[in-house]
Amino acid sequence: MSNDRQLVWLYAPGLIEENLSVENMSSLLGMKFQMDASSPAKKITVDLHGKSQTYQGAAVAPFIYVSAGADVARGHTDDGRIVVAEKNTPRCRNLFVAMPPLPVNLLQQYAKRAGVHLYNETGVVILANQSYLAVSAATPGKRKIVLPRKAAVKELLSFGENKSYEACKQFEIDFAANTCRLFRVIYDPVTQPHKKP
Repeated sequence: MSNDRQLVWLYAPGLIEENLSVENMSSLLGMKFQMDASSPAKKITVDLHGKSQTYQGAAVAPFIYVSAGADVARGHTDDGRIVVAEKNTPRCRNLFVAMPPLPVNLLQQYAKRAGVHLYNETGVVILANQSYLAVSAATPGKRKIVLPRKAAVKELLSFGENKSYEACKQFEIDFAANTCRLFRVIYDPVTQPHKKP
């Protein structure tokens, strides 16, 4: 909770300490919360910079919602309970989501605001580190993958043709349904960012 990071808190962060209390959450996030025993799955309407979207929130027990102290109330249930809210502090920016799952496109918007590099914006699941990239797609089709900077890319596991790309910033690859592909990413050491000791 420092360096102006964007933090995403799902469901009930801090609810359980030595006791079970929404006051624990309030001290962590700086918002006031109320708690009901449970809530069925509900439609949540989220407004992000003038664009509204509705998603199906999960059933939860207990049901926790924001009662006061949010800088911006982003999402609410049909009965007006605030379940997606932002709270900025001098140290960080908090996004609280009481009824997950937050749709991927909304999560991507918050990631962009935080300066996170997005390898792809079409809903594939990506796991990446300095040397490897795993891409999993539920549906068939071509996917464009954008790297943070130019690199050589070599596919490691394949049941067909192994793909390789030399010094590219982005590449496109065809996926069958429900497949995962693993790549080795080799960045040019000259262009590597220098890490602080």
